Amino acid sequence: MNRRDLGMAVLGAAAGIAGCSGPMQKLLVPNADAARSDATGLAPEVVTAHWLRLRNLQPRSNFDIYLVPSHVNYWSSTNTAKHVAQVDEAQLSNGYFYVEAIAAGISSIVLTGKGGESLSVRVEVAAS
Repeated sequence: MNRRDLGMAVLGAAAGIAGCSGPMQKLLVPNADAARSDATGLAPEVVTAHWLRLRNLQPRSNFDIYLVPSHVNYWSSTNTAKHVAQVDEAQLSNGYFYVEAIAAGISSIVLTGKGGESLSVRVEVAAS
């Protein structure tokens, strides 16, 4: 996976987690001006991401996603294979999802927000 593809995947996930603000809707929705929004600028029918898959990562590579809302200790994570991909819990408590690829294999990570939000992330690390 090249940097552009990874960037697009992260951008899509971040937009889905955050919902679509007015400026972002104009990029993602052709008829964004017709979309109804409340005082926060979020449309009532907020689109959210439910899963993200990152393939062919190399060991010792990393990625991070800014989570919204980014309140302290709002997000928690579970990880099926910490020896494959490791979540930095200190960064997660500050609203950043930072993951480092450790070794070849597949790890399933689930992020859960205190407001009921969730995102499943499948990390596939290739053999070096």
